[in-house]
Amino acid sequence: MQQAVLDLLLDQRPDVVLLDMGAVTFLDAAGIRALLTCRCDAQQLGNRLQIRRAHERVRRVLAICEVEHLFH
Repeated sequence: MQQAVLDLLLDQRPDVVLLDMGAVTFLDAAGIRALLTCRCDAQQLGNRLQIRRAHERVRRVLAICEVEHLFH
């Protein structure tokens, strides 16, 4: 996922990258790290990364880790 997001950022330069996470029902530390890395890459290029359709479990993990607000 990280490389795909970086490729998109570099090739298309969108203002906002929307990650559709509707099919994701589990998120662990590695997944959170990947999301944060993608967000950092986007910010460095002047873009934003937003999460859409996140499953309740995923939203709960992001909230517990206090990073949910970073993806709005």
